[in-house]
Amino acid sequence: MAWTNFIITATGLIAVASLMRTDVRQSSRMLRQNLKTIRRWVEDGAEATAKTSEKTLGDTAVGKAMKEMRDEAMKKKD
Repeated sequence: MAWTNFIITATGLIAVASLMRTDVRQSSRMLRQNLKTIRRWVEDGAEATAKTSEKTLGDTAVGKAMKEMRDEAMKKKD
């Protein structure tokens, strides 16, 4: 009887540990996907804001300075 209880308990613990590992893997994968999506949203928003401000400012001195700064930043990335 004691061996049966031990085996059932061990089997239950192994099953719970296995389910927890799977759950942690799925949760971490979902978190990574969400972070990638949020990062993409932020980058798209920043690009849209930069383009909008450039169009709004047009050919003013501030607009030209912003365009030059953006171009320099793009050259540094490459």
